Amino acid sequence: MSQLASKQVKRILAASIKVVGVAVTASSSSVNVTSPLTSALAIAGDGGTAIPLVVSSGYNVAGIIVNAPLNRCEVYDSTSKKKFPVLPSNNEIYARLTQASNVYTLSFFALDNTGTEVPYFFTANTTIDFDFNYRYELHQLPSDALITQIARNIYQDVSGGGGSVLQIEQLTVFSLNTLSPLSATPSDPNKVELVVNGQVMDALGGTSAAFKITGGVNVTWTSANAGYSLEPTDRVIARYFI
Repeated sequence: MSQLASKQVKRILAASIKVVGVAVTASSSSVNVTSPLTSALAIAGDGGTAIPLVVSSGYNVAGIIVNAPLNRCEVYDSTSKKKFPVLPSNNEIYARLTQASNVYTLSFFALDNTGTEVPYFFTANTTIDFDFNYRYELHQLPSDALITQIARNIYQDVSGGGGSVLQIEQLTVFSLNTLSPLSATPSDPNKVELVVNGQVMDALGGTSAAFKITGGVNVTWTSANAGYSLEPTDRVIARYFI
């Protein structure tokens, strides 16, 4: 008995598509992603075939979803595959995809401490990956489209909210009171601990603290507060959550 081909069935199904290696410049809260979207869609169909670069005008129309709430895009650091935490709230950066005059724009947001969506401006040049949502015609949908999002993103542990990861590393004392930076950004810079030759020092106390974290990862040691200076022969271990 013959069966109908998928191209003969009228059915729209949505799935996410990955875009990798998009450069975002410092102080930007958005980026033009028309070109990377075009490249991604050239191989996003079943069997690596091309699908149209068009806007979906409704739940039953194929194309890119550019209307809220389903235009939300997950954003990752292109190198580490981690989400970007926003200090001090530690909420994640995400994006929304919009289209105007055939230009597709990815705009970045985060939730503030009141749960309100606010624009996010990257503080440094950054390379990101992101997932956007597409409504497929049934015959265009890859057979594994609905399960690939987790498999294709290596790092899935999110910082904060019970998903924090304890980071322990040895820092180098380059010269008197000068330390190497942390290798990752702490979820809370005030909760970083330094273990100096077995003695635990903390960053609490504001201006009276033995050290403080600046610029996300830089460690500034204050010998007057600590009661002693750090020297290259000292063993310094940093402990913090990311």
